Parts: sequence; C-alpha cells; structure tokens
Amino acid sequence: MSIWLALLLLFVAIVALVLWLFDAIFPDEARRRLADLAESSPSARRRIKRNHVVDVMARITQPLSKLATPEGEEFSDIAIKLIHAGYRQRSAPAAFFGLKAALMLMLPALTFVLLSALSVQLHGASAIVAMIFPAIIGFYLPGMALRLAVQRRQVAIQRGLPDAIDLMTVCVEAGQSMDMAMQRVGDELMGRDALLAEELRILGMEVRAGLSRELALRNLYARTGVEDVDSFASMVIQAERFGTSLSQALRTHSGTMRTRIRQRIEEDAAKMGTKLLFPMITCLFPGILFVLLGPAFLQLLALVR
Repeated sequence: MSIWLALLLLFVAIVALVLWLFDAIFPDEARRRLADLAESSPSARRRIKRNHVVDVMARITQPLSKLATPEGEEFSDIAIKLIHAGYRQRSAPAAFFGLKAALMLMLPALTFVLLSALSVQLHGASAIVAMIFPAIIGFYLPGMALRLAVQRRQVAIQRGLPDAIDLMTVCVEAGQSMDMAMQRVGDELMGRDALLAEELRILGMEVRAGLSRELALRNLYARTGVEDVDSFASMVIQAERFGTSLSQALRTHSGTMRTRIRQRIEEDAAKMGTKLLFPMITCLFPGILFVLLGPAFLQLLALVR
C-alpha cells in the first residue's frame, strides 16, 4: 500500500512540475508584454512573477480548491486578507484554498509513507492521531502564513508612511498639487520602500483614470488595512473639504504619527517583561531549582542510606 501511495505522490509531483515548466517556457502574450513594460522596475518584475506563481497554483489546485472553499463572510474575510497581503488578482482565493486542500491531503499521505519507510507500526488511536494531526496542520498552515504576511506588510507600510508624508509636505510647499505630490513620492520611494511606493503609484493611476481623490484614498486604505493610512486619508479629505492649509495639516499629521509609533514601541517594551515571564518560569526556573536544591537532595539521600 505504501509503495502505491508513494508512486501516486510521485506522479502528482511530476505532473505539477511539467505544468509549471510548460507555463514558464510558453508564457502568454499578455504576461510577456507586462514583463517588457516592467523591465526597468525590479519590484514590478517581482510582482508579475509572484502573480504568475499564484495563477499557476490556482490552475493546478483547481480540482481540490472546492474541498476547502467556504461560503459567505469567511470567504470575503480571506479575500480581504489576501488583498492586504498584496495578492490582488482574482485567482488568489482559489490558489489559497487549493493550497489548503492540497496540504490537508498530502501531509497525511507523506506521514504515512514516512512511517512505512521507517517500519513504524501504529494501530488504533495512535494511527488515527498520526493521520489527523498532519491534516490539521495542513489546513491551518496557509492561514497562519497569510496572517504573518499581512502583518509584515502592514508594519512596513506603517513605518514608511511618516517619511512619505514629509516628502509630500515638501512637494506641496514647493507648489505641486496633492495628486502630483503623491505620484512624485511614489516614484522617489520605489528603491527604498517598494510596498508603500507601489500603493501610492496605484493611487495616482486611479486618480488619473477618473476616480475622485476621496475614493482613491479610501481604496488605498481598503488595499492596505492600516489604520494610519485611514487617518491620513481622512485628514487629506477634511483639509480639502474645509479649505485648510494642506502643508500644515500634513506636517502636523506626520508628527502625530511619529508620536503614535513611538508610543506603540514603548507599549510593546513595557509588555516585554510580562511576555518573558512564562518562558523564564518554564525554562530557567527548573534549572535554577535543580542547581539550588540538587546538593541538598543528594545530602538527604546520603543520610537516608
């Protein structure tokens, strides 16, 4: 049984590899043109390559994606998280749920093959646990990886936003409009903060395509999910609506954001002692207790004997 299962897994891996190589060697015309347009931008090339990987994964795992695809609010939440992580193409949810279903099925099979190769015999409840535990890991692992990707991207955007606002302030004070300032800052930050620069360039393209600045700023917050981006969008909209000085509002908001970031860092530093308490108790306290009470325990054993 283990030999047939190993041959089946090998067949699936070979088919996936052949499909991957065929798609890489013979790309479609649209992807080739996008690659030519993004030839001067490393971040754009990485984004096109990442989107291509997601599309291929969605096509390969399409028969399995229906096994793990939920309905209703849960599907919408996953789609929003994928957008926050930077996966904005339509095939991203299908690739995510297909990967979840594939891991949920393949990890127990790999565990069974590994146990059979090691000649480990499991019976009853132990065999059930050995099959169910890898399936649970395969089911929840993509969600954990997605949460980490969202958190990492949001932290990067949050850290780079105050500097971007300072550059916007300089551009606005030099006489540029807010739309031109955001586009210029997006171009300037491309080599330093590619994530924020990409979002600002998308915002500029939406404004040039005919969207209002308010709607484009709301879309910026919807794509990132960062609260500081929401406050920045609200500040720009209110300054434009009430006719206040935009440069002064940007300067004040930048200082407020830096103060907020510093307060968050101080709050995390204050929580560090509490977070380290449990690891210290579980890891250090037994060793200290053994060193302190070990000699006394040996002396008691000598007296008893």
